[in-house]
Amino acid sequence: MNPTAARAARLAAMLLFVISAAAARTAAQPAFFPTPQKAAFRAETAAAKSFAINADKNISLATVNEYASFLGQWGFEEKEGGVTFTLTWLPVKECEKVSFKPYQKKSMLDDPALQTYFLTVSGSGVTVKACGEDGFFYALMTFKHLYRDTDKGMIALTGAEITDFPAFPVRGVFEGAYGVWDTEGRLGVIDWMGSVKINSFMYGPKGDRKMRRSWRELYDDIELFNFKRLIERCRKYHIQFGFVLAPPQGVSYGSDEDFAVLMRKARQLQGLGVRYFILAFDDTLGMMYHPEDRAQFANLGEAEAFLSNRFHKALKAYDPDVITVMVPEIYAGVWPMDYTRSLVEKLDPEIYIGWTGAEIGAPKIDAADMKKFIEFYKRQPSLGDNWGSIFPLVARTPDIYKYTTQFTMNPYNLFGEIPIPGVGGASEPAMCQVQCASTAQFAWNPAAHDPDKMVDALAALHAKPGYEQAFKFLLYKDYYHFRGYYTLDTDYRTPQEKQWIAVRDAGGKGADALLQKTRAEMNATAEKLKTIDAGAHNPEIGKSMQVRANVSEPYFEKVEAALNALETALSAKDKAKTAAALDAVINAIGGVDK
Repeated sequence: MNPTAARAARLAAMLLFVISAAAARTAAQPAFFPTPQKAAFRAETAAAKSFAINADKNISLATVNEYASFLGQWGFEEKEGGVTFTLTWLPVKECEKVSFKPYQKKSMLDDPALQTYFLTVSGSGVTVKACGEDGFFYALMTFKHLYRDTDKGMIALTGAEITDFPAFPVRGVFEGAYGVWDTEGRLGVIDWMGSVKINSFMYGPKGDRKMRRSWRELYDDIELFNFKRLIERCRKYHIQFGFVLAPPQGVSYGSDEDFAVLMRKARQLQGLGVRYFILAFDDTLGMMYHPEDRAQFANLGEAEAFLSNRFHKALKAYDPDVITVMVPEIYAGVWPMDYTRSLVEKLDPEIYIGWTGAEIGAPKIDAADMKKFIEFYKRQPSLGDNWGSIFPLVARTPDIYKYTTQFTMNPYNLFGEIPIPGVGGASEPAMCQVQCASTAQFAWNPAAHDPDKMVDALAALHAKPGYEQAFKFLLYKDYYHFRGYYTLDTDYRTPQEKQWIAVRDAGGKGADALLQKTRAEMNATAEKLKTIDAGAHNPEIGKSMQVRANVSEPYFEKVEAALNALETALSAKDKAKTAAALDAVINAIGGVDK
């Protein structure tokens, strides 16, 4: 692992998040991420920084070795007298008693019971019970947050009683934009994903010509070696590596010859152990190029279903546990037409359909959206969220896990694609630690997801003392831009907006004091933004935030102009002008161009 990626992984492990206030506690409550479903904490106990492992006969040697390896990496010495881990394998039914029932189970990935764990820390004893290897791994990742180094060779270990499991069994990052990350960047993202319990990485950058434009061309040995590195790193962190193939450009859907070419490409990845494939027909202006296809198929949907079914069957013949997702040409909304009806009628029910919600960049995703999809397509969606802001997710209701097992984020603006002035062309894999953080929290425990707390957590993690407010400002500003770009009309308002809305709704009471406070905060923030790169713990994140900071001047100018107009109206004691000026301040702070 390169030093930057290693540091990114270490920082991720420190990610602060306030655990639910409902959790009982008698001592200082450790803060970590994602928030467990149920947790109670007790006082700290001193222990030597060493470990011993007692595992029952059902525990695999791989799990014991995994514990020893990670503990060794964290500085624990393997010897008696320190922390004793007792590992017990439970029948699946014991985990099913507490975990959420998945909407549908087509594969082991869809089963949250296999990721459930029970973790008890009492004195220097740590008891872990789980029903699958993933559960044991997630318990270990949680244990990482329950101790802190004290004197040399000693730790303070927080007592705990935790029952934990994910809402979405499949929680992913999808590299699916037109740009492309490099291999080292991807490795850093995967390291971070493992530390926050994200368990799916989908490789599908449209900038990889061999995945899309030149899909017939095989990968060379060096490219396959880099895929092998990614796959092995994913295995280390219990992450399923997925691969996208996008053959619509020039393919003959019914051709045996073209199908053989497609499968040769797929076999390159299957041979490395890939079991998760997407066949993508999206964003290609799909059509049936060949007269043979137009004679064989009634419409494009029927042709895509035919090829997808054939592809899935061939993959399954090689590996019965393979998972196939088909992304249709129309992958947002629910539009009854010949194309989509053909998918309903012809597509193998084992194949998932990739879907982004009611829109390509959905302003909201709720149970009604999910039910509409399921009612029409007769299956759950493989939900790929095109949330495009580095600001945490909003307007995704906590109950949507009841209608799909899969929640994946495509952080497409980290490839230099979203039209943010000054950011175009930048490849920013390290920024996934910022943008994808709320994916980890929401997909594991959506009821505990709170965008304001997430912003505080990200600032505490990534910004050095004194730079937290400037870091948070850039997150808010990115949200304002994204909200305007996508006409994102949700009920969510940032804390800054809420303050001014409250003053407006109170008829202007407190406006003078808030004006002075806002002006002072803006001036202080603007000063810190000049050196925000030096104010970030991670140099790569600092560099990306500096680029965003460098294009902030117009925003400050608009807010300052609105504040000056309000000050004038307040001085004149003109109620009508004050009311209008308050609206203008709210619009300026919220990035509304009026």
